[in-house]
This record gives sequence, structure tokens and C-alpha cells, in this order.
Amino acid sequence: MKKDSLLQSWRQILGRLDGESLILKLPFIFSGVAIGLLSVTFAHTAEFATEAFLEIFRRYPYLALLITPLGFVISRWIVLRFSSAAGGSGIPQVMAALELADKNPALVRRLLGIKILLTKIASNLVVLFGGGTTGREGPMVQIGASLFLVLGKRLRSFFPKLDDSTLIASGGAAGIAAAFNTPLGGIVFAIEELVGSHFSRMRSSMLIAVIIAGFVAQALVGPYLMFGNLSLTSPTYTIAAATLTISILMGLLGGVSSKIFMNGQTWVAAQTIRNKYIISAVLGLAVAILLVLTREEHIPGAGIPLIRDVLWKDVPLSPWVAAEKWLGMTLTFVSGIAGGFFAPTLTIGAIFGKSFSVWFVSQQAATLALIGMVSLLSSMTRAPFTALVLVSEMSNGHSVILPLMLASLIGLFVSQLVEKRSYYHFQTEFWLKQINPAPKVEPAEAVK
Repeated sequence: MKKDSLLQSWRQILGRLDGESLILKLPFIFSGVAIGLLSVTFAHTAEFATEAFLEIFRRYPYLALLITPLGFVISRWIVLRFSSAAGGSGIPQVMAALELADKNPALVRRLLGIKILLTKIASNLVVLFGGGTTGREGPMVQIGASLFLVLGKRLRSFFPKLDDSTLIASGGAAGIAAAFNTPLGGIVFAIEELVGSHFSRMRSSMLIAVIIAGFVAQALVGPYLMFGNLSLTSPTYTIAAATLTISILMGLLGGVSSKIFMNGQTWVAAQTIRNKYIISAVLGLAVAILLVLTREEHIPGAGIPLIRDVLWKDVPLSPWVAAEKWLGMTLTFVSGIAGGFFAPTLTIGAIFGKSFSVWFVSQQAATLALIGMVSLLSSMTRAPFTALVLVSEMSNGHSVILPLMLASLIGLFVSQLVEKRSYYHFQTEFWLKQINPAPKVEPAEAVK
């Protein structure tokens, strides 16, 4: 009785507070701390998984022919056994959950939750240990949204005004911000891909979540820029031809990739469970053969260390390395495991961009790498502002912001010529149909 009385008094106090009161934002502060801790732990574990595979690969390269297909199959089994909604990058699932949050909140539990969070992490780590080409950054959106939603439900008896859509959007933004250490990028991503015009009612909660997650991540690993603090010279007209060429090519590649992802995953989703395992094994074997034939250590994993080398070191890299990375990413992603393409896409764009400096302006090789990253990410996500802000924030590339803006727009427009549909929106519709199928309509009796 005393406990109920205290809870009632607490709710009365909260009812008198303004909607923007910091006390009402305590759930977002607690959740921000949690996602910051989880992001750093996940990052270190993912790096360890990739390095463990590479260590085995360096000593016994042909062992990849066993480890990689097995890793793909186990990763796929984890998803199919525990939660099919944990497959893929997870961003479309969050977009679908936001669409359902106000209309049919009961269905949101099939897209977000603690079981899905754990399944996604486990599947991602297994495929990384198997040598798959994937990243953890995209999955952090679904992980963040799941964690915020779960903690919010626990705290709702103390904070009755919490709503699912704000928790989901704030968790997604905090997840991507903590993964890349890009607070502004997290906010822009949420506005552009998740909430759009609804941002005004969520802005303070989302900002607090992103800031707290960022503070926790930096407290654990130190203040840093993902790609280092680049000192880039201001661009001149001499970079215009290179910007146009790279952006068009990356736009074409992004459009083709989106088409392959959509058609490939749609075909795989329609298969029987047995065939899904066979497909995972075949795709894993294809990645293993690629590794054995090329002996290329840059193919497995997300590729963040390689991006740093591209930007900071005078290391000659052939466009074939980017092509091999792209093939590994495509084979991995289509298989249906839990993993994203954010970081591999940035890696591919960086290699392609820098390789063009040989023919254009070698003195601005790092700038061309950033242009490749922005244009390819924009073309594949159809989120030009997110691509622009993420890359510039991770590299301190503000001095070359104009060519990056141009690259982002060109990449977007060119990719739409190849494939009009956005991969994220296409997959969002898929998940909405999966968990909330339209009711079957019985044909009316013929009128006699």
C-alpha cells in the first residue's frame, strides 16, 4: 500500500512538470549510458572476431574453405532459430516498427526486443569470425532501438508519458552515433530515415540519448575521430572532373548493389528453411574461395582500419581490392545473416576514390577517398545528408564540404537512374507484410 502511494505521488509530481523537463528525460539518460557501454563492448568483440579469423587465415589459408561456410550457416541458423527479424542490417525493421508504434504497438515486439538484440549480436559475431564481409554499425540501429524500448517498458510505471516511437527513434539515433562516434550524424540519420516531420516532438529526448551515448563511448575509448583528424587543403576547380567521375561511378555501383540486395534477399526469403541453409553454405564457400584465390586480408570484416590506411598512408591500392571487397560484402549480405553494409561501403568508396587520384590530382588523394565514401554511401542508403554528415564528422572533412555535398547528390541521383526504389524502404514494406499480412478476402458468392 505504501509503495502504491509513493508511486502515485511520484506520478502526480511528474504530471505537473513541463514536457521538456530534464526529470522526464531520465529514461533516455539511463538508456544512453547502456547503449554507450554496449556499443564499445560490441565494437571490441567484433574487432577481436575479425582478427581471430585473419590470424587463422594467415597460417592456414585453406582452412577458410571450412570455417567460412560453417560460419555463414551457423550465423544463419542463429537468426532462423531465435528471431528472423534479427537478419540483415536491422534499419528496415526499425523503420517498420516506427510505422507500427502508434497503429499496432503489439506487433512492434516482433521487430524489436531483448531476444532480437542478443540474436543480432551473436549472428554478427559468428559471421565475422567466419570471415564474412559485414559491419556492426548498421545493426547498432536495431540494437539501440531494442534496448531503449525494453528499458522504457521497464520504466514506464515510473514515467507513464513514455511513448514507443520516441524510444525507438532515440535508440536508433543513439546506436548509430555511438557506433561511429558521430553525435550529429546520429541525429541527421534519425531525421532523414526514421522520424522525418515527427522530429520536433522527439528532439530533446533524442539529443539527450545521443549525447549521453557519445559521452559514455568516449569515456571508455577516449575522444577520437573514427578516421582521424585530417588536415585537408581547400579544393580548387582541378578537383571538379575527379569529383564528377567518382560520384557517377559510385552512384552506378550503389544502384546496382541496391538492386542485387533487393532481388537477392527477396529470392532467399522465399526459399524453404533447408534451402536457406544450403544457400548460406554456398555463399560462404564463395567468399572462402575468393579469399583463397586472392589471399586478400582486406576482404573480411568491416574495413575501418583499411580506411584509415587509405586516408593517412601513401599505400597504392588497386581498384580490384575494392571490387573484391564489394563482392565479399554482396555475398555476405544476401545470405541473410545479421550484419550491415555501412562500414564496408565506406571502405569500398574510399579505395575507389583514392585509386582515381593517379589519373586526376594525386595531391588530394585523401579528399578523393572521402568523395568516394560519401557518394557510394549516399547512393546505397538514399540518405545524402546522413552520408555527408557521417563522413565529414568522422574525418574532420569540413574544409572540403562543398565537393562532398556535390558527391552526395550526384551519387543519389545516378543510383536512382539504375534503381528507383530505396533498399531500406523496400525492406520496410517487406517486414510490414511479414508481420502484419493483409487479411484474406473470401470471394463473394456468385449472384444467381
